[in-house]
Amino acid sequence: MSVKQAGMGVDLITGLPESQGYDAIIIYVNLYSKQVHVLPTVTTLNAKGVADIHYREIFRLHGIPYKFVSDRGPQFAAQVTQALHKHLGIQAGLTTAYHPSANGQTEQANQEIEQFLRLFVSKRQDDWVDWLPTAEFILNS
Repeated sequence: MSVKQAGMGVDLITGLPESQGYDAIIIYVNLYSKQVHVLPTVTTLNAKGVADIHYREIFRLHGIPYKFVSDRGPQFAAQVTQALHKHLGIQAGLTTAYHPSANGQTEQANQEIEQFLRLFVSKRQDDWVDWLPTAEFILNS
């Protein structure tokens, strides 16, 4: 694939109660089309895990982006992730510390996902994984 596609924003929502073995959400936002993808994951996600998700879930849908914009979380700033980006010719846009607005579209998606989950998840808060496909559909409608 020689033509780079639109940039992608990526972020994690952590601190969630466990649901089906997951306790975090990774969010991707296509910075051109604004299409959002939300996937359950774990707080302990490492750089290899991020690279696997890029490959399995994002590249197949959007192609290889020209840029990933993310915060300076260890899974995004790690040498493995940076090496993957360099190998594929992807720019790494790491936001500055304490300025999440630099990844504004993704931060907005985070807020909308969190609001959706607050409205629809059961009192026990253990079924949020089941609601992610619906949340993604609504965000993309």
